[in-house]
Amino acid sequence: MNPQTAPSCCSDPKTCCLDPSVTAIRVDALTLDAISCERCRHSLSSLDEALSLLKPILDLAGVPLTVHRIHIDSLALAKRHRLVSSPTVRINGVDVAEGLTENACLDCSDLCGDQVTCRTFTYRGTMSPELPVGLLVEAVLRAWLAPTPTPPPSPYEVPENLRRFFHAKP
Repeated sequence: MNPQTAPSCCSDPKTCCLDPSVTAIRVDALTLDAISCERCRHSLSSLDEALSLLKPILDLAGVPLTVHRIHIDSLALAKRHRLVSSPTVRINGVDVAEGLTENACLDCSDLCGDQVTCRTFTYRGTMSPELPVGLLVEAVLRAWLAPTPTPPPSPYEVPENLRRFFHAKP
């Protein structure tokens, strides 16, 4: 990059426009059931695909990447991880999806024997029951290149939908 045309944030071409406070990327993938639920399985596959694209770049930049797959199998774990819906992916504590939308999840409903809704995702105007790879790639890049502070925790109660799931589950 030509120093005369570099953006004002570029004082050193080696770190041009990167936030030096971002020293690692932590991905938390929270699911109710990654074995029986197709929505969760496909979302985790999308996460694997996105991370396989990004890992070489992050490695070259010296940014460590850790991934935590968390099976939420109880109300206690839902509370501990402040789960709002499944599947949920957070990068450095920030949910990758804006807002919360859900629709009927037949797999999770079959698991617990009650009507359950699970998370949907909107990416570039299209709604999907699984996490889109592009949404995940953009979220990781945003966490690295333009991080936002993790918001302070707000009051949390396990959503009724998750309560129903765990109470009805055998």
